[in-house]
Amino acid sequence: MNRNAQSLLLVAAGGVLIWITVDGTYVRYVRESALPWILSSAIALVVIGLVLLWADNEAKLAARVLGEAELARRAAPVHEHADDDHGHGRMSGMVPWLLVVPLLALFLVQPRELGAYTAERTSSKSVEKPADEYAYGPLVGNDPVEVPLIELNQRAVYGGEKTLTGRTLLVSGFVTKRADSETGEFYVNRLFIACCAADALPVRVHITGAPQAYKTETWVQITGRYVGNESFPDPNLDPLPTIEVDSIKRIAVPDEPYAT
Repeated sequence: MNRNAQSLLLVAAGGVLIWITVDGTYVRYVRESALPWILSSAIALVVIGLVLLWADNEAKLAARVLGEAELARRAAPVHEHADDDHGHGRMSGMVPWLLVVPLLALFLVQPRELGAYTAERTSSKSVEKPADEYAYGPLVGNDPVEVPLIELNQRAVYGGEKTLTGRTLLVSGFVTKRADSETGEFYVNRLFIACCAADALPVRVHITGAPQAYKTETWVQITGRYVGNESFPDPNLDPLPTIEVDSIKRIAVPDEPYAT
């Protein structure tokens, strides 16, 4: 890959990053809070690419105008070939092309956020025990009160179940199947990311009493009541809170699909 192509590739990389930050697609791949870092990096890539492109072609133009300089440039060792002497070889020229693959994927396909495939193949995120056993006060707000899945799991597992009992809860997430279950029984999940989609771990609740089955990956919003925890034979797995459905409806994928 010659220098002009490398510079254009930097500009293209920065341009694609700016594009996915403007249209909000970036939240499929990283935390929403990463926006300033992505945008500043994208702008830097574009500026660096344009400067390198200008500098390289400016030198070539000057060489054509100044014949002596052109002759001197031709007489001098070409750095690109000198790379071979440093042991980089042909493969070093191929490496920049690898950047084209994710750029094309983002530009042409725009992969969706992670979903059921990841949730069904990954163990649930372990919920952290609060330092203070009295950390969970009563849920604030009128019924139905919306509770993030992480908080719902923490309250259910670490002594906060009394704050859930008797309340009408509102939870949302995407559906995954539960093995050997009857119709209307499944899991609702959100994927927790600490940094980006690469470290995603599912957080889920056990749903029972739904009036119908839902396809895997369907996003739903459920109003229901906490009726206990589902335990597992594996002691390394935390119990899951169980919600009995009062009402359920399909919803669109939220703007922020991950739990953070």
